[in-house]
Amino acid sequence: GANAGRHRHTCETSVLVLEGKIKNLTTGVEFGPGDFFYQPYNDEHVEETLEETILYGSYRGDQEKLVEFFDEDGEVCGEFKVSDFAALLPK
Repeated sequence: GANAGRHRHTCETSVLVLEGKIKNLTTGVEFGPGDFFYQPYNDEHVEETLEETILYGSYRGDQEKLVEFFDEDGEVCGEFKVSDFAALLPK
C-alpha cells in the first residue's frame, strides 16, 4: 500500500519488478514479478505498491535531482536526489 503520491521523474527511469506488485494509478497498468517498465524524462504519475514489493530501479539523468514530489495544489513539495539515494546504500 505504499504510495509516494503524484511525482515527476526528472531523469530516465527503468524499473524491473523482482517481487510483489506495483500499479501505475495514472495509467491503470499493473506490474508483477519479471515485468519491466520505462519512465521517460519528466514523466508525471502516481504509483502504489499492492503488496510487499522489491524493485530494481535505474535512474539515468544529468542532474542531482531524480524525482520531484507534488502537493495537492500541484506545487513541488519535495525531491529525491542522487545524494539521498547514496545515503541509503550500505557503508
